Amino acid sequence: MEHAKDEIFEVRYYEDENRLEVQKKRTSKLKRFIKQNRAFSGILLLTVIMGLMNTVLISNFIMVLSRM
Repeated sequence: MEHAKDEIFEVRYYEDENRLEVQKKRTSKLKRFIKQNRAFSGILLLTVIMGLMNTVLISNFIMVLSRM
């Protein structure tokens, strides 16, 4: 029970100092990766945005051609 409480609430008890301490929140692997690799993340985001814009523009072009 004690171990489960510590794991769920991330609380540690230090007997020598007689105090409780709440552990810092852990960041997800994705957030940590984005923070460490800003250039790669920016390039990846820009690529996704450009791909979506390209898809929209091509579909609009096909709709214009189909009206003729």
